[in-house]
Amino acid sequence: MFSNRSSFDMRSAAILLGLITGFASPATGKGTTIQLGVEIETPALFARSGAAIPVTWTIHSEQPNVIEGRLHYELLVDGKVRARFESHDLAIGLGDTRFTTLLPGITTDQRTNYVDVKIRFVTVEKVVSLSDRVLRVQPPRLRVFVTAVCDPWASRIADETSALINHLRIEHFHPGDIERAIDTTPAHIAPERLPTEPLGYCGFDLLLLLDEGFSSLRERQLLAILDWVDAGGSVLVRPRGTLQIHHLTFLNELFSHQTDLPPFTLDDKSRLAEFGAVTDARVRLAKRGLGRAGLLSKASEQIDFDSTAWRRTAAWLWKLRMDQTESVLAQGSWNTMELDRELVQNQFGYDRLQLSGKLIRLTDDFEQVSALSPRAIRSGDWLLEKLMPETARVISLPMVGVILGLYLLAVGPGDFFLLKLIRRHKFTFLLFPAVTIGFTYWTVRMSDANLRTNKSLRSLRILDVGSQGKFLRENRFELLFANIEREVVTEARHELFTQLDPRLYRSQLADRSNRGRPQPTARYPGMPGENLLMTSGTEQPALHEGQMPALYRVRQRLGQFTPQINHLLTIAPDRPPSDFDWDSLRPADFADASRRNELGKQLQSHFGTQAIAYLLHGSDVFPLTGDPAWMLRRGEMWPQPGGSPQPVSPAAFLRDVSARAPAGLFTFASRISPTGGDNLEDLTILDPSDRDAWLLIVVVETTDDIFVYRKSYD
Repeated sequence: MFSNRSSFDMRSAAILLGLITGFASPATGKGTTIQLGVEIETPALFARSGAAIPVTWTIHSEQPNVIEGRLHYELLVDGKVRARFESHDLAIGLGDTRFTTLLPGITTDQRTNYVDVKIRFVTVEKVVSLSDRVLRVQPPRLRVFVTAVCDPWASRIADETSALINHLRIEHFHPGDIERAIDTTPAHIAPERLPTEPLGYCGFDLLLLLDEGFSSLRERQLLAILDWVDAGGSVLVRPRGTLQIHHLTFLNELFSHQTDLPPFTLDDKSRLAEFGAVTDARVRLAKRGLGRAGLLSKASEQIDFDSTAWRRTAAWLWKLRMDQTESVLAQGSWNTMELDRELVQNQFGYDRLQLSGKLIRLTDDFEQVSALSPRAIRSGDWLLEKLMPETARVISLPMVGVILGLYLLAVGPGDFFLLKLIRRHKFTFLLFPAVTIGFTYWTVRMSDANLRTNKSLRSLRILDVGSQGKFLRENRFELLFANIEREVVTEARHELFTQLDPRLYRSQLADRSNRGRPQPTARYPGMPGENLLMTSGTEQPALHEGQMPALYRVRQRLGQFTPQINHLLTIAPDRPPSDFDWDSLRPADFADASRRNELGKQLQSHFGTQAIAYLLHGSDVFPLTGDPAWMLRRGEMWPQPGGSPQPVSPAAFLRDVSARAPAGLFTFASRISPTGGDNLEDLTILDPSDRDAWLLIVVVETTDDIFVYRKSYD
């Protein structure tokens, strides 16, 4: 008997041990252990400030068989999960499997520029925990610009090319010591790994296609670059070596708006002929859509980086303001007077300032805050107010009365006469709760239908128009609003998704103490802080499923009556061209009041009598049609440190995002390349210092959407 009991105990222990080891050793099948390794790589040392981050994943497998599953990973800051992702279906074979995806912009606090990445590989049967990794993002006190260099030589480049890249660093234009406030980081990318999707370039400010880095590109990559430049990107090309027809087509498309110059051609050796009749020119500059392009000739081996021609080229590619370009051409640096004034004003209540041309100020905690950090726009609360429903009532009051009346009839006379008819009064205790549950379910369904919580309530669509009515990009802002806590799924295809926190865009954010010291958990203009991707109406982070930006979905958990705004950026949207003849308008006519009246009638005739249109020029607004007050938000108060609150002048959200005031980054930049980020800096397209630049804005409001058409004339 003793031996039988011992055998039973040993058998039980063996079964228990088998169960434990089975859960601890992930496997694809019985007795098969999965051994995977994973590495993550970003193209630059630091990520571009406020922009999407391209991340290349490399999964190494030692399994002879193919492993199918999905990669699950979470981003953690200070041990707290801030974002969740799930890849598309993967088939991992022996060796390395590599793919690239985009992550929405990530900002950490002031203590670190690293984000922990917890990674798992999930198959049908098992969950394989992989080694944790660390993702380096931009330092919170540093404004990072990224120059992408298409480099087939793995960074082993000639001294001439290295000097060109170095002298394109934007900090060369800042006078004096900048104390790490700005950093231009090169990202060397092999030609075969350059994106074929225009949104894949949102992690870069400037793209350099030099020599073999240009001639090695495929047609699909060049088409994506054209779309990205149309949407606001900047590209510099030096086309040496043997070229193919699609390279020549790309160059002619890139400079197609220069109709006064002959097209590019190839010589008998399939090399680019020297700029046609302009044989003495070493660089050609052009605008394309919202972006900029530059072309270096074969005669540009010896570039004088102190020359006016080179300064003009660099200022052009970085899209500097007109007044700052003049300063750069004259003295080799921009004017920092406005930035210094911001520091002197001490608008955040800091005691210790460091001036003399520096972009850093010291806080009382001896932490540095950059004057160039991304900042929210003060009129951003207009976006939430305009998209929110006018009332928070789920169901109208008369309908509530009807529902209540029907309920009373059902549980009163209805209950009595129905049970009397069937002679079953004893079932009252069953009928009453059944009727109550039924009316409750009906009321919730009606409330849900009224709020339309299965999709966005309203959306604002900002469409930038190019030549021949082509839409260059679309920025869509969708409002989600739920009457009960629930999950909402957003499908995205060739779109860059960013979750916004409406609290950031309220002009009354700054609840400040006696000396204007901001609360440590808040994010204010000019201060780095918690990223909007990582905040929502609930504590549960959004889940991104699929491959961003090609095809994916985002699952968000909405809190009850908590508004959520999502921002989706599309480059070269799949829309038919606008049927309005935008190209027939002439900026010379905009300054004449009578011709502006004619333009207003023309716009009303095409877009409808309810359309609102106005022109932006410098600091002036010229209403063309509709109610000008539509664009204004109600007056609010902005607390000033050390004094009583002062009223803020009414400002328009569309004007603020279209033509930023000269503060922070926009002290010297007129616009930036697309980011799709949460600070909306890339929506700015008008240079207020350019007296030849005009921006036409037309607003058409429907039941569910607000369409904003913008056309730049510069």
